[in-house]
Amino acid sequence: MPCFRRFSGGGTVYHDPGNINYSYMTPRQEFNRSTATALIVKSLQILEVKAEISPRNDILVDGKKISGSAYRISGEKAYHHGTLLVDADLEKLAAYLRPDQSVSKAKGTKSVSSTVANLVNYNPAISYEKIYHAAAVTFTKTEKPKTIYIDDNTARKRADIHEIFDQLTSPEWVLGKTPYFTITVLCKSAKSSPAELEIVKGKIETITIFNNDHMDITEQSNTLTKLLSGTWFSKTEILKKLSVDEYGCGKNQKEFFHSLVMAISEISF
Repeated sequence: MPCFRRFSGGGTVYHDPGNINYSYMTPRQEFNRSTATALIVKSLQILEVKAEISPRNDILVDGKKISGSAYRISGEKAYHHGTLLVDADLEKLAAYLRPDQSVSKAKGTKSVSSTVANLVNYNPAISYEKIYHAAAVTFTKTEKPKTIYIDDNTARKRADIHEIFDQLTSPEWVLGKTPYFTITVLCKSAKSSPAELEIVKGKIETITIFNNDHMDITEQSNTLTKLLSGTWFSKTEILKKLSVDEYGCGKNQKEFFHSLVMAISEISF
């Protein structure tokens, strides 16, 4: 599952083909957190969906969340973007957004847990095209709004969009802006010895291996930290370090390191 980081920050959002994303951009002086949300609610009401706004500015139907929002104000501009769960895979959504118990001391913004639902549950005849049209009518206040469709290839031909795309997909942005956290992994080849990794700005800083009955913990921790310190917490980057020739240790230690590094790679981005 690809992982991206948005400019607006905030908690984690799950996306799949059953989810619509929208953005509403205004001059800073005209920005109001509830404007776009209210217009989306009105659009859904046109489609006979009884939507309402929650105190957190989410959109609810029958008490269940079908839309969340995020905001950014920069200079003289502002924008509000949100989601609409139309026919998303809610089982995967729950699985991906469930907090990983191996992560601790995280300093990021926590997502607020909510009971969610799809719009098709309330109007089986609803479609993406109907939602697009209803939203265009509501936002433009005209029955026959002019719509312009821009696909990914066309958009990326614009220098300004291409530049932002490259920034938002770079490891320096996706991983380098990650808040400090620690994560614990288990080495299956050494009686499930736990190792705690300290991640700073998206890179492995230190690795501490905890007590087991057949290794010098300090030596192994120092060796593995030397091997992986400064490496992006990324499966691709970690696997580049897997050459046993780089370990500089005996066969048993190589097996231990390989198993532990593989465990790390399985949970990294």
